[in-house]
Amino acid sequence: MIYSDKKIIYLIIFLSLINFFFYNLFFDNSILYTDANEYDQLAKNILKGYFSLHPEHEIITMKREPLYPLFISIIYFIFGEKLFWVQFFQIFIFVLICLITYFFARDFLSKKIAIISAILTSCLPTLANYSAYLLTEIFFTFLLILFVYIFSTALKKNSLLLFLISGFVLGLSALTKAIIAPFAFFTFILIIFFI
Repeated sequence: MIYSDKKIIYLIIFLSLINFFFYNLFFDNSILYTDANEYDQLAKNILKGYFSLHPEHEIITMKREPLYPLFISIIYFIFGEKLFWVQFFQIFIFVLICLITYFFARDFLSKKIAIISAILTSCLPTLANYSAYLLTEIFFTFLLILFVYIFSTALKKNSLLLFLISGFVLGLSALTKAIIAPFAFFTFILIIFFI
């Protein structure tokens, strides 16, 4: 039986939320460990006007990539310096990861594979668990899957606009985790060979 996209999307959202709330309710995510503590401190210091881990010296640091602390600082600025609000928005990012996985697999593989992929992604324990922590993994995964989807669509449609958008998203992902930056060269080679 083939289900409509609408029903599948509702199922993906439902499974994602159930999985997230399981980890959020039954595990203590309130403790900010080393990395999470640094992201929290950077976000609070951005609100004070500088990108630093040392508030007393205002020394600019390059220890952490800037985009995720900036994301947190925007949430802190609007809603207050509470971990709950970061978790709240990361729930939606997790749901978006699952939905983009579905659309990508549907558009490039098959609807059956898309349903299986999205359900497996929405039920993935580690990804759902990361949504509850002040860590870059969920934010980076979202940007990475979004890049792959837009770039693949750009290759399929040979669209300059989509190539530009995918490059922008890849740039954002490099500002979240610098390890992805060299991937830009491979993308450029792919564009040369496929266009």
